[in-house]
Amino acid sequence: MKSEMLARSVNTNVVVIRRLMSQLKKAGLIDVRSGIGGATLLLPPKKITLLDVYQAVVPKPSACPFYLHRSPNSKCFVGRNIHDTLEMPFAKVNQAMRDSLATTTIADIAAFIQTRVASVIA
Repeated sequence: MKSEMLARSVNTNVVVIRRLMSQLKKAGLIDVRSGIGGATLLLPPKKITLLDVYQAVVPKPSACPFYLHRSPNSKCFVGRNIHDTLEMPFAKVNQAMRDSLATTTIADIAAFIQTRVASVIA
């Protein structure tokens, strides 16, 4: 599928899709053919997890999956302790997210969409 079609499908700029496809190619998940265009999976869909995709497009993910203000007020008791306080709960959330992504494959996503399409047609 060409990047222009993917961009229309997800309602974004084609440059965003091309950047993501470049990252997926670098991770060894897809091959992109210049000229004629299009991307193909390099592995069977059952072998590619959402964790693989996540790690490809977020190469250096933060331990914290949420935004934390970088410079809370160090003169405030809460502000000076908030990062340390939230570190463990956020690490658990991050691990739970990774565990969940690791159990869902591209094949699972395709099957879900195919089921949805079949139910609309029926």
